[in-house]
This record gives sequence, structure tokens and C-alpha cells, in this order.
Amino acid sequence: MMPLQESVSRHNEPEWMNAIRLQAMQAYSKIPLLGEPDSPIVKHLMRLTDFNPATFEVSPQKGNTQFPRIEEKGMMALPLLEAACNYPERVQPFFGQTVSFMESKMDALHYALWKEGLFVWVGKNQELEPVTINFEGTGGNAFFHSLIVLEEGARAQVTYRFGGNQSGEFLHKDVEEIFMEPHSRAQVCSLQNLGPKAHVFSSKKAVLENNARLNYVHTLLGGRNVKQKIDVVLAQAGAQANSSSAFFGNGAQKIDIETNAFHLKPHTTSRVLNHSVLTEEAYGVIRGILKVLPGATESDCDWHSHTLLSGEKSRGNSLPTLDIHTNDVKAAHGSVFSQISPEELFYIQSRGMPLKEAQRMILEGYLEPVIRQIQDVAQQNEIRNLVEGKIIHEH
Repeated sequence: MMPLQESVSRHNEPEWMNAIRLQAMQAYSKIPLLGEPDSPIVKHLMRLTDFNPATFEVSPQKGNTQFPRIEEKGMMALPLLEAACNYPERVQPFFGQTVSFMESKMDALHYALWKEGLFVWVGKNQELEPVTINFEGTGGNAFFHSLIVLEEGARAQVTYRFGGNQSGEFLHKDVEEIFMEPHSRAQVCSLQNLGPKAHVFSSKKAVLENNARLNYVHTLLGGRNVKQKIDVVLAQAGAQANSSSAFFGNGAQKIDIETNAFHLKPHTTSRVLNHSVLTEEAYGVIRGILKVLPGATESDCDWHSHTLLSGEKSRGNSLPTLDIHTNDVKAAHGSVFSQISPEELFYIQSRGMPLKEAQRMILEGYLEPVIRQIQDVAQQNEIRNLVEGKIIHEH
């Protein structure tokens, strides 16, 4: 097994990027795993005898990533390392500026070892054709870094698919950084359907300037233990963001989703929506903060979570927080936990549908409010088919 110091060394990248790797490696050795925000996922991993980041950090990265290649006047979509080498003036000012390697042990490990990634840059008033990245992991570890920069008035649609047929332990860590200048528009979607023994850690952060609009949609289906953190920073007046997450947990899956919105300036809007289905012995925690800073008057923020418990041993918890520091603000949060009611089943069965099909229809439909946030109908149907496959496998 290669020493971590050697695995960090990269010979075909700018010196400034390698310096970040070495700093992150030093930070990794000092940050405790439980130094992260308190999480039942982290506590669970600490109890597992078969989870040790040190056993993953130097294992070979195995998988196949299909990258778009767009390199035109006013826009580009390229592998991140290639962009850092050829266009350092575009990459260096933004790389590592939102998600710091000091935020958690897993973030430090990511910045030390990331290998694959995507760089998207769209110039002023340009529109990039839809971009899709397909990652198929087969084992080892995977560290994927995305950097999206939209200049004033730019538009982009980016979709990630993280999947694979891993049969053994697998560590997946991804970081996504998004910078949106005034009046830019973006839809960014991710579909995570990794193997059943994957340990998945994800950190995503978007910063929006004047009147920027972001539609952020995440679907989580795979993994054994999944921890995802999403931060949206409404940094200037008029910025608007919708952040939606859907997950379907079965077996003994453990999922911890944190979605935060930070309102720094007046007239900003955020909508956070989470829909989840937990079956069998799955355990899900949904948390988040709506924070409105002093002076961010006339902000409008909403955080809601809906969880359907379908297994006798399935469990869920919701931990929303409002942190308001000014007046003249609209702020709301709510959490709903429910089960399939006998009345619902009776009504559907009275229309001639067998019991199992009625149950399946209710489970599938529970994620629809998030799935419909995706603009691409083909991608909507892909997610519906994957959810249906999980339900069929369960039954």
C-alpha cells in the first residue's frame, strides 16, 4: 500500500495545486473524524471495525468517468486537472474558496487525494449546452471535485451521475463549488446510485451574487452510509435559490442530509425541500439552518422536510433551525413524518389495484415533488425507474 505522502504527490499539475494537497494532508492528520458537525453517520462509522479512512486513502482509484469536452470562445467544460494546467487564471482564483479542507477530516482527505473533477466556465451572457458527467466506480476510492463559474448573465445546466457495481467497501467523496455572478442562471442536478457498501461523503456550496438564480436538485439512492452537506450563500441582493433533495433508504442504510441557506443581503429568497422514503431498517436524519444576517431585510426563506416511514424498524429525525438577526423577514420551517395509512391503501385497492402495487405506487409518488424540479424529462424518468427497482428488489 502506497504511503499517503507519495499518493499526494502529483507530477503533472501546477505547483499551487500541489501545495494545497500537501497542506490538506497535514490538516488531515490533525483533524479528528468526530471534529465534524455531530452526526449519527459519523458516530456509526466510528463504531464500525471495517471503516478506517487510512485503509482507503492510498487504495487505487478505480472507475470510468465520461467527461464532456467543450472548449469554445466564451465557455468551457473540461476535466478539472486539465483546466488547472491550461487555464490557471480561470481555476486558481476559485478552487477551494467555498469548501475548505479545514471544514472536516473528509474534506481534508479529499483535497489531498482528489484525482478526477469537472471545470465549467461560462462567459458573460453566454449559454452552455447541457453538460452530463457519468462516473462509474468499481472499487478502491473516488474523490471527485467540481468547480462551476458563471459570469454575469451566463446560463448552464449540469448533471452528475455517480454509480457503479462495487461489491466491496468503497469510499466516495465529492466536493462541488459553484460561483454565480449577477443575473446568471443554473440548474445543477446530481444522482447518486453507488454500491450497497459505499461510504459516501459529499460537500456542496454555491455562492450567488445579484439576481442570480440556482435550481439545485439531488437524488440519493445508493450507499451504505451517506452524509451530504449543501450550503447556499445568497451573497447579494435579489439572489434566489431552490435546493431540493430526495432519498430512498432501504436495508440498513444510514443517511444524514444537511441543507443550509445563508442570507447575507436584502431581497434574497431560498427554498429548501427534502422528501425521503425510509423502508426496512433504514435511518435518515435531515438537518439544516436558515440564517438571515443583520441588514438582510425582506428576505424570504422556507425549509420543509417530508419523510415516509414504511418499515417497522425504519427511523427518521428532522432538525431544522431558524437563525434570524433582522426584522421584516419571511421565514418558515416544518417537518412531516408519516406512514402509509390504511385509508390510502383501501382507496387505491377499491380501484382494482392489488395491495403490493398500491404500496409501491405510494412509495414511488412520495419523491415526485423533488423529481419534478428537474427540467430534463428523461432524467426524471431515469430516477423513477431506479426508485421502482429499489422497491421491487425490497419486495
